[in-house]
Amino acid sequence: MKKISLVLFLMLGLFIGCGKKEKPEEPKKEPVKTETKADSVAKEPEMKLPVLEGTWAGGIGQYPVTLTLNAIKNDEEVTGKVVISFRNPVSYSVKGTYAYKTGQMTLTDADGIRSGGSFSGTVSEDGKTFSGTYTETVSKVSSAFNLTKK
Repeated sequence: MKKISLVLFLMLGLFIGCGKKEKPEEPKKEPVKTETKADSVAKEPEMKLPVLEGTWAGGIGQYPVTLTLNAIKNDEEVTGKVVISFRNPVSYSVKGTYAYKTGQMTLTDADGIRSGGSFSGTVSEDGKTFSGTYTETVSKVSSAFNLTKK
């Protein structure tokens, strides 16, 4: 009987000793949130570009003017056609630049005609008016112009 007791005692010790042991759980570390300067810097508001393509009408002094602008390339290269109703109406192609940050637009005679000229002025923030100075190429005479988007 002593042998049985000893065997049972050893088996009991073996079962208890070989039981499943769980590892102690390590505490989880929370990620630290840091604010970078880029997160706190205010962004500039997006500028909405006025739609310049289309027909503009108005005048250079007493003379009626119609300006038709084509699509603007690279947000600055402008092309179009102008008709000025002098005593003898003139029509010629124009090309130029538009600086959307300042609203400045300059258009010059692209055909090189004798009665051509250049427009230099400002487009309003809402894109509805274009006004400034028209200068004849040959005579260098300057006059104010004012055009409204149709």
